[in-house]
Amino acid sequence: MKDVLISIIMPVYNAVKYIDITIKSILNQTYKNFELIIVDDGATDGTGEICREYSQKYDKVIYMHQNNVGVCAARNIGISLAKGKYIAFIDHDDEYKENYLEAMFKIAEKHNLDMVKCSVRFEDQLANGKILTRYDRFVSSILSKEEIIENYNSLPSCYFAVWNTLFKTEILQSNGCAFPENMKHGQEDYYFNVCIIPFVSNVGLTEHVLYKHYRRLSQSTSAKFYDERIDAISLYFRKECEILEQYLSDFKWKIQYAYMYSKKITSILTYCLITLGDRAKPIAIDKIGLFVNNNPFRYSLSLIQWISLLKQYPQYAVVLYLTLKKQIKLMIQIWNLKKR
Repeated sequence: MKDVLISIIMPVYNAVKYIDITIKSILNQTYKNFELIIVDDGATDGTGEICREYSQKYDKVIYMHQNNVGVCAARNIGISLAKGKYIAFIDHDDEYKENYLEAMFKIAEKHNLDMVKCSVRFEDQLANGKILTRYDRFVSSILSKEEIIENYNSLPSCYFAVWNTLFKTEILQSNGCAFPENMKHGQEDYYFNVCIIPFVSNVGLTEHVLYKHYRRLSQSTSAKFYDERIDAISLYFRKECEILEQYLSDFKWKIQYAYMYSKKITSILTYCLITLGDRAKPIAIDKIGLFVNNNPFRYSLSLIQWISLLKQYPQYAVVLYLTLKKQIKLMIQIWNLKKR
């Protein structure tokens, strides 16, 4: 069991302030049989030179360089190169807990799992230097494909990350699972996690916090407004529909579809509010209208389905109702009051 190789894929860009700490958190793992595949996405600040030095010093560190085409392309190259039984990811400014690989590997092997996901510690570093810490936790469990789909709308957000996940390499490589290289400003992890649902039989979740994810909000793409992110939300929504619809009864699917639809609308609104400040409202109205035009609501819900949606997701039922009635301004006002 100790001879099983794990491939760690780390795309890097301009992270010279953090890359040394991140790589050391990998090299200090209690589980030692791994390869670290570093894909330099055209860094210009000295990050690449640091990574190259590590590859020269350690045989298990593999360094390669590509032009600046994005994190998705870098991860896809890593997947194609991986030789391990399992694949793990890490962001260039995050940290593994020292027993991350060992703990995740033991769970995967013990239960013959296709994926394992761990709980996460988030550290949000604000522009003023303040650090906000929070945790996103799982309840330790093993979910079948059917249970993932049944509970899809209630999965914690860290389920849709990839950097807290151990994947069976065979599943990714044999099914051509890849990150969408046209998504450069968010949603790519969500998209990837939905795409692999047809190919997994079971997923392990652990309550143990084994990954530390930093969000440096003054630098993050989520702190700036990009039109492409709105497009990515639409692409992700369509992929959700394509994958999930085939597994649910007509009644359940229409309720799940309604929830996902309204959730995307509030995601667009929240993104505008975070990134645009006083300019948010008119742009949010425009972008929500664009989403609705590009993704017309597909169903006429029965009274029973509306009641079920209202019971399960009351705030999103209101969002959907007002959006379909073309009362987007009123919807935004009510959503803002609810957020306060």
